[in-house]
Amino acid sequence: MAVYETGSRAETAALGERLAKVLRSGSLVLFTGGLGAGKTAFCEGIARGLGCTDEVSSPTFAIVNVYRGPQPFAHFDMYRISTMEDLQATGFFDYLDDGAVVAAEWSENVAPLVAGTRCSCGHRSAGRAPPPHHHRGGSALTIFGLDSAGKTAGIAILRDSRLIYECYLATGHTHSETLLCLCKNAFDAAGLSPAEIDVFAAAAGPGSFTGLRIGLAAVKGLAFPHDTPCAAVSTLEALAYSAAVEGTLLCALDARRGEVYWAGFFAADGAVERLCPDESAPAASLRGFVESAREPVWLLGDGAQLVDEALNGTGKTRLYPEAYRLGRAGGVCRAALAAGETVPAAQLIPDYHRLSQTERERAARLQAAP
Repeated sequence: MAVYETGSRAETAALGERLAKVLRSGSLVLFTGGLGAGKTAFCEGIARGLGCTDEVSSPTFAIVNVYRGPQPFAHFDMYRISTMEDLQATGFFDYLDDGAVVAAEWSENVAPLVAGTRCSCGHRSAGRAPPPHHHRGGSALTIFGLDSAGKTAGIAILRDSRLIYECYLATGHTHSETLLCLCKNAFDAAGLSPAEIDVFAAAAGPGSFTGLRIGLAAVKGLAFPHDTPCAAVSTLEALAYSAAVEGTLLCALDARRGEVYWAGFFAADGAVERLCPDESAPAASLRGFVESAREPVWLLGDGAQLVDEALNGTGKTRLYPEAYRLGRAGGVCRAALAAGETVPAAQLIPDYHRLSQTERERAARLQAAP
């Protein structure tokens, strides 16, 4: 058995492209790997090697993406598939019988079902309709994104990896007054209904405690009637995916009292790499991160000015243009698409990152009590 090791996304994609040269109609590629292992990059390489023209994306939400080209390529995510009935309903055996090259992520879930079978002998889905959110080449995976973590409110709709609608409101009105109206306007403008959304994504924290609760409640209300999956996105990661520059991104939100919620990312070639987890810290303590980071270091978020003033003199930081510095719901959509993780609406919860001021004061009183 040959073993290949890759050290970057580009190397992983190149390995997939090499493999594509020996694949034939009806070939099946089964592979495993946790989140961030490079599964999508590997499939990008296979698609390129097969001459496919469609953009490759994770099929987590859709179960299967089909990429068109001289040799059709069906890309499956088997994470939620556990029975032969489920497998047949995806069209898995149909694609093989029709001569497509098939690649399956999370193949350990279906290996016992596939082992020893012949794809043309009785395992066809007999024309059964695809399951909900089944996504095939030419149809559009639609993500509805919502951001209410800060002073502004935003709605965006991403269809087939393209932003088709985005609204950004900074009037000073509370989210409870404006958010549902923004949602209605978005559906009307895009000509869609909540039933046509494949994934509802929301900035889940850090951020304003009240803003996060209002936003997640709105998303749950939209998702529950049709049992639509939801994606909880880091507010800081959504900021990074909103940026239109390359380099190191220091995303910071004002956490009051001289502190910020922050995280570092690196953006290049349309991809965003996380450099550290979300955390809260004094703005001045970020000097070490900035001094060790690759230049330029772009500062984003409503805490960007605070960080810039606290780190005066590094010479490495650049303030992102003020008009575009705050979060955009389009970044929520893109971050959700890149992560490829969903939960049922009932499991969508805010990530506050620290206790509220009232909870901190109560804890201090209890600690001081005799």
